[in-house]
Amino acid sequence: MIRPSTAGQIAGIPVKQAELLTANFRDSLKKNYGLISHDLDARFNSNNTKVDSLNKNEELIIKFDQISQLKNEINTILNNATANSADLDLAQQKIDTLRQKAEELRNDKTILEEQKRK
Repeated sequence: MIRPSTAGQIAGIPVKQAELLTANFRDSLKKNYGLISHDLDARFNSNNTKVDSLNKNEELIIKFDQISQLKNEINTILNNATANSADLDLAQQKIDTLRQKAEELRNDKTILEEQKRK
């Protein structure tokens, strides 16, 4: 966590520069999150996905719920104008977890679709 070290500085960095770095980090996180979120929405809300058939699988329902919860938590942090660097680090961890869960869901969806074709 960044703590003030001297007047007008945070960890030896001028306050304005530290604020700019935090804003840039937030913007980068928002961009990464937006890409993952858009990809998820495109893959699982498209006409090619038979959501009804996917919803019959309890494991997939749990994963969808976990992804939804992560997305809400990430949005809350990224939309908090007073989020500090520790909050943004937590958002980064949650984005990494979201990315991992999205990949697992894609793999599960592929396996399920292959099983249905047989």
